[in-house]
Amino acid sequence: MEAKKALRICLVLALLSLSGCFKQESSPTGPANLSSFKSTYTPIKREYWITTETTFKWDMVPQGEAMMTNDVITPERRYLYKTIRYVQTDSQWNKLAQPEWQQLSGPIIRATVGDSVLVHFKNGLNTGMPLSIHPHNLFYNETNEGVWRKDRPKDWPAQGTAGGSVQPGDEFLYHWKAEEKSVGVGPYHSHSFHLAEELSLGLIGTIIVDEPPDHPEYVKFDTTIALVFKTYLAMVSPVDTTMKDSTKKDTCTSPLIPWNGGCHPREHVPQDQWPENIVDSMAHGGGPEVHTINGLAYANLKGLSFVKGQKIRFVVVAMDDEGTQNHTIHFHGEMLQEMSRTKLYKDVFDLPSAVAIDLIMNAENVGKWMLHCHVEHHASEMMATYEIRDPLAADSGLTSASNSTH
Repeated sequence: MEAKKALRICLVLALLSLSGCFKQESSPTGPANLSSFKSTYTPIKREYWITTETTFKWDMVPQGEAMMTNDVITPERRYLYKTIRYVQTDSQWNKLAQPEWQQLSGPIIRATVGDSVLVHFKNGLNTGMPLSIHPHNLFYNETNEGVWRKDRPKDWPAQGTAGGSVQPGDEFLYHWKAEEKSVGVGPYHSHSFHLAEELSLGLIGTIIVDEPPDHPEYVKFDTTIALVFKTYLAMVSPVDTTMKDSTKKDTCTSPLIPWNGGCHPREHVPQDQWPENIVDSMAHGGGPEVHTINGLAYANLKGLSFVKGQKIRFVVVAMDDEGTQNHTIHFHGEMLQEMSRTKLYKDVFDLPSAVAIDLIMNAENVGKWMLHCHVEHHASEMMATYEIRDPLAADSGLTSASNSTH
């Protein structure tokens, strides 16, 4: 009898123990408590002025050589023809200074949950194609989608398509909203008449949407870096080989130049038709591929210098002419965390085209390190270096690699 009683007591204790375990497992202490979180943050209106800037001969290797490998840089792998990038301005369309690392990528658009985002966009082209800005990670209506669509009905209001086809010299004001589902990072890009061509020209930037500063999962950074990993088709020929002009180049006497079958003053000719800015049509479909980070190759990208102890945010976007081509982003020297998976450290991250990833680096390992795509035929071109400096070294100042802090 006593043995049976003891057995019953043991079984009851075991069941109580299991019940306690199950109860604890079903009531985690972290994110479940966020359901009762009420932020004191007051949403604001964030306003940006963004225009476009054209470079007719973009140098992907401005230092003239591969900085970390023995690759020989040939002219046909060094230049891009007619790049167009987004640039940030003040309200009078005066260009603002950009971080050294930004190069061909557009400025970062930031918001906090609840904020309204107003983007004044001006197509800075003198002639040529309509452009737009289409955002990822933000909410909008059809008028502010930044997309031109051929299937719009004829009675569709003009303002419904204007944001998707901003003509050269024209402006449009986009109204977007950052909501709870927006938290994270993504790209923005032109999405007008010729989407593929607009992306191939370089019209890409990044968007960051954060939780409010009083949110339990909010992370404060010392500096933020945005990197666009992208393949471009390099320049094939710096002169016109199509013979589309009836007047040969050498028949015009300086300062006149050939255009439209005759000789004209340079200021009367569209800039993209100047002889030095015309290239073989192969450059838009048959040129050699060059794999870049923010439009630069062979570790020519500068400005990624940090101090030990800093917390760095890397927003990395992949965007490619080859939609099936992934990039594997490899950081030497440090292990990073994804914002959404902060318990996991890695040094290689896989990115399909049009996907962005939000990474945390706690700068600890002093040195100069490679950062590159680990796809074999991308590795030496699609490369940059970053540096972590010792704050106690005599030449180490706390110079930020970014012009913004989060």
